[in-house]
Amino acid sequence: MKLPDISTELLQTFVTVVDSGGVLRASERLFKTQSTVSMQLSRLEERLGVALFKTVGRRKELTPEGETMLIYARKILDLQNEALKAIQGVQFEGELTIGISRSLVDGDLTNELSKFAMQYPLIKLNVRSASSMHLHNAFEQEEFDCIIRLTQDPSADELVLSKAKMVWVASDKFQFDPGIPLRMANFTTPCQFRSISEKALKAAGIVWQEAYTTNNLNALMSAVRGNLAVSARTQHALQPGTRVVGPEEGLPELPEIFVVAQTRGSSRLAEFFISWLAPRPPVAA
Repeated sequence: MKLPDISTELLQTFVTVVDSGGVLRASERLFKTQSTVSMQLSRLEERLGVALFKTVGRRKELTPEGETMLIYARKILDLQNEALKAIQGVQFEGELTIGISRSLVDGDLTNELSKFAMQYPLIKLNVRSASSMHLHNAFEQEEFDCIIRLTQDPSADELVLSKAKMVWVASDKFQFDPGIPLRMANFTTPCQFRSISEKALKAAGIVWQEAYTTNNLNALMSAVRGNLAVSARTQHALQPGTRVVGPEEGLPELPEIFVVAQTRGSSRLAEFFISWLAPRPPVAA
């Protein structure tokens, strides 16, 4: 019996859905629409002839066949990467200076950096975290081989790794009262989330006051969860006890925000690192 052909793209989509916790977040990491991701999952199940997921309450969990397929999918993708390295004959050795937006250090990106360091021990990583604006300026001064930052308007020389819709995040207990200043929790300036939310509030004529300032996402979300303030983030920042406050409650619509990468053309290591990271892109929280 002839076995079905399975593309690595379908396997990558499957693995990303599992690692992301669902189709929505996977679509943002893969920079694909939700319908495309769902279609690729269905195509993979059709070619395998088994169901990979089952519905448990409101959640989807892997079936026993899905658990088995996940193990082999990871092996196949890893083997593909090894094959490409062997064919290209690239010597991955040297020093790589990476700048990362501080809004990304609390997410999956730090874990991916650890995986990269373990996979390529001869590459010495020097990772520094700063605001997206500082990273952009420092890159222009040739302080970094590559940077990964947030922006509302990607430029032509930046690679978009992922995008996410900005939302107002608040405590489950929060109720918006237009008669009093809106209490805000922000990162210290400069901060993309902060500047975008300030412009949106000003355009909507909503008075606000700063109630909490930090450079740590966990601390910021603790203030939000305790109903001390609201914050403009993405849905990836949501935690138990918090919710999205929609425009129907009186707060203005917010735009999308992009995670982008920029590499120095003379750095082969930087280009290799970003190509390695692209299938597992970081998302903004």
